Parts: sequence; C-alpha cells; structure tokens
Amino acid sequence: MVDAGRIWSGVCLCLSVACAYSCAGAPRGIEAPSPAAALNVERYYVLLELDIPTKSVRGETTLDFGRPLGAREVRFPSHALVIDEVTSAERALPFRVLQDQLVISLSADTNGEIRVRYHGRPKQGLVFGERYVYTDFHTCHWMICNEEPGDKAALRMELVLPEVYQVVASGELASRSLAMDGRQHSLWSQERPYSPYLFGFAAGEFSEVSQQLGPTNFRYLGLGVESGSLLARFADSGRMLEFLREKAGVPLPIPTYTQVLVPGSQAQEKSSFSLIGREELDPILEDPHEDWVISHELSHQWWGNLITCKSWQHFWLNEGLATFMVAAYKEQRWGKAAYDRELALFAASRERAAQAGFDVPLAYAGSFPTPRLKRSIVYAKGAQFLHVLRERLGDAQFWQGLRLYTRRYAGGVVESRDFQNALEESSGQRLAELFDVWVYPRESSQRGAAD
Repeated sequence: MVDAGRIWSGVCLCLSVACAYSCAGAPRGIEAPSPAAALNVERYYVLLELDIPTKSVRGETTLDFGRPLGAREVRFPSHALVIDEVTSAERALPFRVLQDQLVISLSADTNGEIRVRYHGRPKQGLVFGERYVYTDFHTCHWMICNEEPGDKAALRMELVLPEVYQVVASGELASRSLAMDGRQHSLWSQERPYSPYLFGFAAGEFSEVSQQLGPTNFRYLGLGVESGSLLARFADSGRMLEFLREKAGVPLPIPTYTQVLVPGSQAQEKSSFSLIGREELDPILEDPHEDWVISHELSHQWWGNLITCKSWQHFWLNEGLATFMVAAYKEQRWGKAAYDRELALFAASRERAAQAGFDVPLAYAGSFPTPRLKRSIVYAKGAQFLHVLRERLGDAQFWQGLRLYTRRYAGGVVESRDFQNALEESSGQRLAELFDVWVYPRESSQRGAAD
C-alpha cells in the first residue's frame, strides 16, 4: 500500500518559512518598504546566550553589509524579540518596531555595520527539551536576519550554553572555552555564504560517534542512543555520499557532516548538519529500505544549500530535487521497484492537489492554501517533473545536465530558467514546451533562449 501521507510529513520544515509568505501572504498594515530593504548582508556576527529553564535568549547580531549603506532605513523581521538597542560604530541609531518588523533609521554617515541587541522568548525557531535545545528553522525568530533565501551571507556565531552539552552548529568549531559561571562559549565560523534559513545549532547531552568515510568526517549525535545504535541507523551514509557526489559532479562542500538524532519527526537540513527525528528514522531498524530521510537531507547539502533558490517562488529547485534524489538513490540501492514506489508516492500527493483544484505550476508565485498543498506541488510535483525530464532526455543526458547545473551554480542562487538553460545546453534539446507546462505560470510564460 502506498504511503501517500509521507510526501512529506516530516521533511524539511523550512517549508513553513516559505509558507509564512506564500501561504498566508505578507503581513498587512506595514509601511511600504524603502529601497534600503533590498540591501544584502555579507556577513552576520551572532552572540547568543540560551537560558534553557526559561526557554529564552539574549543576543546580539551584527549585520555587515560590506559597504556604506547610503540609504534612509533598513528593515528586518523582529517577530517576538524585544529590541534593546541598535548601534553603528558605537553610535545609537533610532529604531521602531512595526508589526514584527524592525525599522532602523540611518544617517548619511552610517557605516556598513549595524549591531542589534535583543532578548525574548521566541515563539518559533527553537525547540527546548529537558536535556537539549535545537533550532527549528525560523532563524529570524532567534537572531536578526533576512528571511529571503537569495541573500546568502557568511557567519560567525558564538553560543553560550551549559558546560555538559555537546554542540554542533553551522560551520566549523573555531574555539571553545569555559566561563567562570560554568557555561561554555563555543565559536563557530562559516566563510562560505549560505542563506540565513540554513543557520542553526543543536546542543544537548548527546552521545556521539564519528567515522571517516573517504574525505568526509561523518559525525552522529543522539539523545539516549548508544554509539553502536547510532552507527546502525546511519550505516548507509557513506554509500549515499558516493552516489550523490557522482550525480552532482562536485564533492560534498563541507569536510564534516553531522547528523543529529532528536525526538519527534524532525527532518531539517542546515548548512553543515541535519536534524533527523526518531519517528522518521527509527523504522530503518526494522526495514533498511526506510532510509529516505537520510538521503533527502544529505541531498540538500548540494541542492538547497550549496545551490539555493533565489526566491521562495523557485523553492521546488531545492525540495523537488532533494525529493527526486531519494527515489534515484533508492533505485540504485534497492532496485527499480523502490524507484517506482517513490513515483507512486509523488503521484498520490499531487493527486490531492488536483482534487483540491490547486494543481499550480512549480514556479507559482501566489499564496498556497495550506502547507500540505504546498508540499504536493513543491516536493511531489517537482520530483515528478524531474522524472519526466529524465525520461525525455535519457539517463546519460539527464545526469550530465544535472552535473552542469550543479557545477555552474555551486555557491550561488538560481531561478527555474537557470535549470532549464543548463539542461538544454547540456543535451542540445529544446525543453521550453515541457517547462511551460510544468513550471511557468501561463500568464507569464518564460521560454528558453533557443526559442
């Protein structure tokens, strides 16, 4: 029996970040943003103190724009955070909060860095447990940042946590020290720019085990799970890495990849690690075919993280590809029947959208009625379309086109047209008709350069 509800009950809850805009629409009643709202951040410096008992944070985010701002104001989401102070070059800047938007007024001589101090109890973005805490996407609920996926930035983040906690965070550990109050300070650095929704951390009284698989150090963390059991759950990680690396045509972009096993049904990619819920992974102990969540999140290290959609309108380039790669890996690992089962899951999920009268193009820019319907389009229909392209082009040209796309846009941001152009260039075939049917809204159909 096809498990239609799995597409995708737990996968990549970053979907809810996108849905904050494309499901419910932008907040109303906020003043029209000035041109300054489009300024890109080049680097974030974050200091975050976490109070586990009160589930609260006290933090400081420095936004480095890399150049003088030359604008009247900048805006960032503030959500439930209380803004204590905003400064630039140690000078206070006027600010106001309008419906969860922090609006900072600038002067003519404001330099390229703005520091925001804040505190609060985030309503989203952090999950606190008895012996752990981890980020649950919604990055801009616990730090000041830009929620648009196309604004990639470098990161340095210092976390203040209980001494006994094991910690993993975006980037690599630069230093760790103990303070007089018994708390640890761990500093993490990530020079490659990533989208802020991929910033995060996990900390807790984890067990830990690691293994070197080729050039990559795999690190596994888990609550209440012995090291041997962790290794058993993630036993196929090296095989998945080899498959995905060959299909991508570029190596895994990080030297260490950490998978954190947490309670519940989490399935989330971060810029250098993944959070995986036991409800999603533990079935693998009974049936090794239930490996989808590992391959999906590992796929995102290329498609979604290294290459990121420029806007949420093109989110299918992240999620459709990662979903399809689950099917492709299963075919290589378990045979054609496993691939066909994934295709049946895609079809069943998309059928729900059709029955609801909401089978929209992949690059749909409007609002989605529910996150479930958005999953049916972005994940399931996106993966279906990739299967159609594979059949149209044939295996050799399809994978060759995917490798060209991945190599060309590694480290950058993309729109649907970029993917189309890469496949057309690689294969020598015109795909505008297929992309018009599956991807582009009919009222603003986009055709490839070959037309």
